Amino acid sequence: MQIRKCIFATLLGLSCAAATSADLNASDAGVFVVTGRDSQPTSLSYRFTLERGVWHAEGRDGQGPWKDLSCDRGCEYVIATSAQSETYLPAAMKQRYTMACIENAAQAFCKYADKKNSSHGGYVVMALVTNPPTPILVRRQR
Repeated sequence: MQIRKCIFATLLGLSCAAATSADLNASDAGVFVVTGRDSQPTSLSYRFTLERGVWHAEGRDGQGPWKDLSCDRGCEYVIATSAQSETYLPAAMKQRYTMACIENAAQAFCKYADKKNSSHGGYVVMALVTNPPTPILVRRQR
């Protein structure tokens, strides 16, 4: 049941729990707005937090209340290996960018960074319930 909750949340563009080239850490926690194909913010937001080494996520639509999207077994975030994180990069970006992710059964929250200038990069959520995984573009709000 919990995995179904995660998949449903992912299909809605929300999270189930969340740039430099290093692993994700507390500095990557924050509020992220989902952006549309036109790069404009949508009404959907994520809030990723890291507490005592465990990532949690909440989602909301508009100004509604934050909803806990964390799940039980299978939906907790774990650190993705470097090799797995790199598979989420589109082929055209692999030479220029690195990727670091946390992932669960339904999605991955990732940051990507330019190999030559780590201050150039951003964040993306990858819906893993599709084949191939579908990127959900997000922009940090705070």
